[in-house]
Amino acid sequence: MLKPGGVLRLSVPDFDAIITRYEASGRQMEPILSVLLGSQSHPHDVHRSAFNSAWLDRKLREAGFREVRPWAPADADDHDFDDWAERTAEIDGRPVPISLNLEGVK
Repeated sequence: MLKPGGVLRLSVPDFDAIITRYEASGRQMEPILSVLLGSQSHPHDVHRSAFNSAWLDRKLREAGFREVRPWAPADADDHDFDDWAERTAEIDGRPVPISLNLEGVK
């Protein structure tokens, strides 16, 4: 539960970026498996759903969030650690974010 004005910050694999990476690799599975499915190195390191920006935005609004917006790890006051939220994959020689970072305001 969040109080009014509370913020839920999410970082999930970006399915659109995964598709882009898959297509750029010549439709090879290896470059996308760990991002798509989790590394599966332990029972909790698995992904059970897929999201793109439109889908996650809709789900957050359906859950009662009045505002949904992107957030950037470099600009977040309390994001001073390394995680997948700021990782990139190289596609055609350029870095492309692999995480979808959205926050919902209650």
